[in-house]
Amino acid sequence: MSNCIDTISAEQTFVAPSLTWHNWLRAGKDLLVQDLVKLTDKIGEWSERDRARRHLMTSVDKRMLDDLAWSPATIIDEAVKPFWRE
Repeated sequence: MSNCIDTISAEQTFVAPSLTWHNWLRAGKDLLVQDLVKLTDKIGEWSERDRARRHLMTSVDKRMLDDLAWSPATIIDEAVKPFWRE
């Protein structure tokens, strides 16, 4: 029976990167940038949703309702949703 250590070659061993303050700060900065990009995208999505709902509430007439096949109640239900809800 062979020893487990004999089955691992030197090329297969993993060396953990050095955990210096510089590496920690760089990783933290990268995570912060990613989170800020996600937040900016989400705020843009919310802003567009809010704008579309205000437009829906103010500029829909009878002809548009017929084209959409929506009732006035459906328009109101959609328009009063908070911007964060889909």
